[in-house]
Amino acid sequence: MWKKWKNKNVPLKRIVEVVFRFFNERNFGIKIIEAKNGYYIIALPRIGCNVTEKIKIRVLGHPNEFKIEFDAGSSSRSLVLLGNVLSLLGGGVFVKKSLENLENLEKLEREFWIYVERILNDITSK
Repeated sequence: MWKKWKNKNVPLKRIVEVVFRFFNERNFGIKIIEAKNGYYIIALPRIGCNVTEKIKIRVLGHPNEFKIEFDAGSSSRSLVLLGNVLSLLGGGVFVKKSLENLENLEKLEREFWIYVERILNDITSK
C-alpha cells in the first residue's frame, strides 16, 4: 500500500527518521539506502517480532510532494495461495504460519500508517 502527501514541506530525511523510530521501537533491524529519488528502508524482523518477513518502505519525492510505500507479505501470500497443495503434501503448518504472519503484517501496517499520519500532522502543525 502507498499514500501520497502534498504541500506538507517535510524533508524526506525527517520522514525516514520517523519510519526508523517506528520499526526500531518494535525491535526490527533497519537498513536505509539513499537513492536519487528518495530513500529505501528495509526493516528486518529480529527474534521476538511477530512477523517473519522483511518489510520494504520507500519514501519518494520531495518535501512538498512525497509518497510512502509499505511493501510486505509477498512470501506469505504465495504460501497461502499454494495452501491446498502444501496441505496435501504435509505442509499445512507452513500455511498456518503464513496466515498468522499475514495477519500480524496487516496489524503492523495499520499501526504504521496511524503512526506516520500522527507524526506528520504534528510536524506540519508547528
